Amino acid sequence: MDFGSRYLGVGEIVMPREVDLYLILFNRPNEAIKALWELTGYPEIPPLWSFGVWYSLWRDAGYVYSTYRTQDDVVKFAEEVRRRGLPGDVIHIDPIYTRRPFRESLRLFLLRLGLSEGEVEELVRYHEENGRWSFRPVLDYIKSKWPDKFETILREYPMTGQGCTFEWHGGFPRPSEMTARLHELGFKVSLWVNPYAPVGSRWFSELNEKGLLVKVKGKPMVEMPAWINGSLVDYRYLITDFGAVDFTNDEACRMYADKIKELLNLGIDAIKTDYGEGVPEQGEYYIGADPCIHNLYPVIYNKVVYETIKETRGEAIVWGRSGGLGIHRYPIRWTGDPDSTPRGMAASLRGVLSMATSGVMYASVDIGGYSGTPTPELYVRWAQMGLLLSHSRFHGTTEREPWSYGDKAYRIVSGFIRLRYSLIPYIYSQVVKGLRTGMPLVRPLVMDYPDDESVRDIDDEYMFGEAMLVAPLFTGDERTVYLPEGVWYDYWSGEVIRGPTTVRVKAPLNRIPIYVKDGAAIPYTRVKALYLTPEVFHDLSVEAYGDVETFSADFGGYGRLEGVRVNYDKVQVIGDFKVSFTKAPRHEPP
Repeated sequence: MDFGSRYLGVGEIVMPREVDLYLILFNRPNEAIKALWELTGYPEIPPLWSFGVWYSLWRDAGYVYSTYRTQDDVVKFAEEVRRRGLPGDVIHIDPIYTRRPFRESLRLFLLRLGLSEGEVEELVRYHEENGRWSFRPVLDYIKSKWPDKFETILREYPMTGQGCTFEWHGGFPRPSEMTARLHELGFKVSLWVNPYAPVGSRWFSELNEKGLLVKVKGKPMVEMPAWINGSLVDYRYLITDFGAVDFTNDEACRMYADKIKELLNLGIDAIKTDYGEGVPEQGEYYIGADPCIHNLYPVIYNKVVYETIKETRGEAIVWGRSGGLGIHRYPIRWTGDPDSTPRGMAASLRGVLSMATSGVMYASVDIGGYSGTPTPELYVRWAQMGLLLSHSRFHGTTEREPWSYGDKAYRIVSGFIRLRYSLIPYIYSQVVKGLRTGMPLVRPLVMDYPDDESVRDIDDEYMFGEAMLVAPLFTGDERTVYLPEGVWYDYWSGEVIRGPTTVRVKAPLNRIPIYVKDGAAIPYTRVKALYLTPEVFHDLSVEAYGDVETFSADFGGYGRLEGVRVNYDKVQVIGDFKVSFTKAPRHEPP
């Protein structure tokens, strides 16, 4: 926070009760992050495979319209990725797998509209057979049979988010067979969950009978954004269709952990911990009523899931959205659900950079945006940026497959996917170093250049490790780029530029502006991997920028190189490593 020295918008902080307040004094931002980690715990390095590409299977248009309806559809998609020779490490399955009961609030609303009990039961059966996880098919059915009732629903019924039953619907009869096939193809498997139990599910009944749900005035409730006819009407709408698991109760934590273990036993490797921000501030918890629990809740939720995975698998990652102080201990975070617009893309980047300055080491975005369909150009630009973050996932309500936006877009995006995989040794070594220095892999320029006042308001460029500066394009093919003090190399052309300076850059669709600092030595893998294994560290090509005499890199548990003399004439064999050096080349864009 800046208490008025440059921005006058922050005038006071309201605290609902007595708190312990820590004041961290620092000369450089990374020193503050290290101090925060010392107080609250250090983040861990996620599994190596998590740094590969994640492909998400999700269609919010509804079950009857979705490309992905069954476990066979999931396997066919993974096989198509491999058939095309695309690298990828994770197949993520969003709520297309889960059975969701008919909403109690919608049932009562329909009765008030004049439908009979029998007609509502007819809709319940239709949902069970056709909707399964989505309510759009049943809404279409209402529109076809009772168009006047449908119009009233659009005008008056608040649509909100969903809950999680932990029940697989009939399209996924043998999930363990599905995960086994995905593993054969070299993929890990990620699955969506959230902490809200839907009324009408066995999960809700189990929790409610034991008093393990958060309540408001004695009744389970959740806060969610609500839309009527597509317009947001209330960001914190109290809804009785769900109950939030009370993670302040140890028994509730154990029951939730058991649910996660059931998924892991089916072959699931990672969990997307969606939601968590909707627990009511006025909620009644096992430990009492306290609005501060609202911020703590998603941290405990992610902690339970993360620690359960680690206990079972020996390594862990959760793909989470919400959090409060301490969430950095449970990687990773993504920036939520932006619109598929240039504005949404820019907001996603600001979210990543904001998390970095808050001590979150790893962050990602929905490549292509979440809501809507990006243009082919925007899809490419978002992929270029998203593939140069700590973690990369294609995800949204419409097509996000790299081959869905035309041949040109496919060629460019697949080229950047391969670029990411070649850069894994650089990415991983920068993560290892960042844990020592307090420097997240992706961070705003101000963290590296705190004395340069020109960078303090820059939120559309970022450092990708200590050596690379990335400046995404959100629209068009031209932008200005600020380069701080020092000598910089244009990654594509090799042009040498001396900073501090602002340059006007032309960037055709197959390029994203990237600049490399003088003195950098960037390790690439020469292994052409479809998925990540430790072998990617053992055959390295190191690009040297400027006068570089030695090269060092720490790959954590995969080994380290220390003080290797730069020699451009031969391949050096050092233990398990093969290392060759090249002078900074020009790079051909995809």
